[in-house]
Amino acid sequence: MQKLSDMQKRFLVEASRRYNQSLDGSPAEEYLAKRGLVGPRADALGFGYVADPLPGHEYQRGRLAIPYLRPSPVGGISVINIKFRCIENHDCKEAHPKLGKYTAQTGGGIHLYNTNAIIRSHDEIVMCEGELDAATWEVIGMDAIGIPGTEAWAKHFGRIFSGYATIYFCVDDDVKGQGKDMADKVGSDPYLRGVQFKQIPMPGGDVNSVYMEQGEQALWKAIGKEMP
Repeated sequence: MQKLSDMQKRFLVEASRRYNQSLDGSPAEEYLAKRGLVGPRADALGFGYVADPLPGHEYQRGRLAIPYLRPSPVGGISVINIKFRCIENHDCKEAHPKLGKYTAQTGGGIHLYNTNAIIRSHDEIVMCEGELDAATWEVIGMDAIGIPGTEAWAKHFGRIFSGYATIYFCVDDDVKGQGKDMADKVGSDPYLRGVQFKQIPMPGGDVNSVYMEQGEQALWKAIGKEMP
């Protein structure tokens, strides 16, 4: 994968900072609150609102900004990508046929979301399809990684998790069974042979819908843990 230039890195940092500063009082803040994504751990994820787009982001105006943060080799946090989500109450694919519900920074590549969770040195972690489901686990206090789509598992991702004792993979309840297919694909990764890989069905939806409809206790129960 092509590395980001210094100019691209600075642009991503500036975009993430600007959009995060626009979050307070914005439609994106209201959207996140409706999904229960509030509090200090949500704040640490750096969500933003595209009120004043930087050059090249004009078509992202009015969207939720989801930065992909990770530790910087020289200290602090770096931004390796930004995803943008439509937060309007409509059919995004129909309203924005060229954009759809999610778009990403051009040339950003495919990355795991919330890799900061990996450096906390715990022996178990949750995997989800999508950024906001991973954010939901983070909000309730469980380390979680988001895979950005059912076809987004890359060959080198598995080695990152080879030292974990347990991975809980939350399987979305979708009509086409894509969630189950993705869980099977990830679970068969050769780097995970020594890891206890548990598929956790999300009956009736996904992680965030279970959280909003049944509360955080339902999520902890799903992975066999008591709510802290």
